[in-house]
Amino acid sequence: MAVYIANFGRENYAWEECLKRPSIATMNGIDVHDYWLSGDKESYVEYCIKYYKTARGLTPVPATASRWFKLMSIITETQNDYWIHKDGDDIWWTTSKAEPAIFEPLIEPVSPNREVIICHKPCEKWQKSDALGRPLKWKSIHPKSRDFLSTESTLQCLSSENASYALALIKGESLDDWHNSKDWKAKLAKSASKGGEVNVFTAWERALYRIAYTAFNTAKQADGRKVERTTKIKNMGFSSLVELEKYLSNLAADQEYVCALTGLPFNRQDDKDNAEMNISLDRIDSEGHYEPGNLQIVCKFANRWKGADNNAGFLELIEKIRRFSH
Repeated sequence: MAVYIANFGRENYAWEECLKRPSIATMNGIDVHDYWLSGDKESYVEYCIKYYKTARGLTPVPATASRWFKLMSIITETQNDYWIHKDGDDIWWTTSKAEPAIFEPLIEPVSPNREVIICHKPCEKWQKSDALGRPLKWKSIHPKSRDFLSTESTLQCLSSENASYALALIKGESLDDWHNSKDWKAKLAKSASKGGEVNVFTAWERALYRIAYTAFNTAKQADGRKVERTTKIKNMGFSSLVELEKYLSNLAADQEYVCALTGLPFNRQDDKDNAEMNISLDRIDSEGHYEPGNLQIVCKFANRWKGADNNAGFLELIEKIRRFSH
């Protein structure tokens, strides 16, 4: 049993239909759906990189296209899993059924009005109250839980710890073990000091600033001057640190907050105890510059493993490891 946080289509256009049926939904472009049906991930990814764009108009990196391929499989295979969706101030939840998914053609009602195959997986009736009948309101939940009970991605599977909290919340069970911990108390105190307004992404913004600042500093120093060795020239294709931070924020969303090399979810905040999963900025072409189209956000360990290797070659090695592990 897993616990997922989900959205349903661009701008959540499928949510009303999901609420009505009830169901959980995702969609494939009609031109790649046959690749998914046949399990041809390589062709699916290749087509998406060549012809598709992310919600922000960028070419998807391989890890993002691979994640798109997996989404339909997750939805069709889910059974007895919990699903949570935030709509305004309401927190809705349901559990997926064993019944087979339903596939239907559709022209998306939002730009660019793609032709898609939408998949509706039957689920129990969506509810916006806990098991004791108490309304589940976004403004009423603990500030720290807001860090993980909503996602900008299509869907996100919660870690075991966060999943345990989410289940306790919707079942109406005691949350004291979490709320009485040091970190949760600190988050609540910070919220109170701001009059209840919490910047959920403060830690994320700090992580983005770190990799943006490092890139600017690296570009400044690596100008080809000879010290003990000749450094590679790495020009900065952004006029300011703020411009780069904004670009990286959009890039992370396009990657759906997973490492562009491994497809693993990276930390949304710097974590000393799990530093290898912290974000790191990588140039796709190691000989190229820090400029739009040549950057990807990866996990720290993946960046170290790749080094100055060819991006395509490194991705092939990762895929071989993935196949062997299965």
